[in-house]
Amino acid sequence: MTREAYAAIKSQLDFRDSILSSFAIIALDAALLVAWWALLQQGGVPAYLASQVLLAIVMFHGFCLVHEAGHGNCSRKRWLNTWIGHYASIFCALPFFSWKHMHARHHVWAGNPDKDPANNSVQRWRAKGRVPWIVRASWRTWIPLAAFTQMLVFWAYPLRLLREDRAAMPQALLSVLFLPAAYGAIYFVAPDIFELRHFSLGVVIYLFANELVNVPHHADKLVFSDRLPLWNQWKATRSCYYPLFVSESLVLNFNFHIEHHLFPALPWFRLRRARTLIRAALGDDYNEAIGIRWNLINRGRDIESVLGVRRDDGESKRPSTQHDQRPSARR
Repeated sequence: MTREAYAAIKSQLDFRDSILSSFAIIALDAALLVAWWALLQQGGVPAYLASQVLLAIVMFHGFCLVHEAGHGNCSRKRWLNTWIGHYASIFCALPFFSWKHMHARHHVWAGNPDKDPANNSVQRWRAKGRVPWIVRASWRTWIPLAAFTQMLVFWAYPLRLLREDRAAMPQALLSVLFLPAAYGAIYFVAPDIFELRHFSLGVVIYLFANELVNVPHHADKLVFSDRLPLWNQWKATRSCYYPLFVSESLVLNFNFHIEHHLFPALPWFRLRRARTLIRAALGDDYNEAIGIRWNLINRGRDIESVLGVRRDDGESKRPSTQHDQRPSARR
């Protein structure tokens, strides 16, 4: 995509935020939490399973709101983005400032395996020439180990900032300390909520969904040694197409990832419009997986092949895009 074509698309998009959209998600999640607790009190396997699905939805919404607030897309007021980001972080257990700082660097260096902080583990595996057996096993079995360890990375991020950016460390540490303080306050008011069976399955469902949605966005994509400008970040990114209800109500259009990387300041509820314009501009170069098909196909492949890690036998495994799914013109 040329810079001129990018500018033409940008001129047709509406970048106005709407704090009402964030408050609507917060209100919806409050209702879902009431339903979650009511179902738990009802008892029985069907009610319990339903309660855990509702909790997983609330957690994924929290993740999406942390993401939106981190980009400043919830409101033009910085303090309100910070408030929403920390509130939402309670439900997804992601320290807000750690997420914001690390994710900003991801957008700067998307496609660069050496400088994108989201690829730190992959960098180490490439240096060693192998992927740890536990990672290979979790990949094959669909156990969401990657989603769980990524959460730990954000919790430990202040330690990394001590070496790399001490000025940003206090904010990140504040967000990390905020979460146990918030959980402690909730426990003081309603200790029964923290009974393990009340949330354990919901957490697993959330981690599974988080990995299912997130991994296809950048895995097995071409890698670049330079910093990609915004209008070329489609080269290192993949979108996924889900049914309207799933996209708009469950994952808040986080699946429109090419659109997000080209226009990170575009609020989530305006990404579908961007998809129409970007698809028309990129044509066959628009990279989109249909539903969870990327996961279904690539979970059967060696993770070394997916990530481009050199194997012990010396064979070089480069990322492949042979399984990219092109969107239907009817959608």
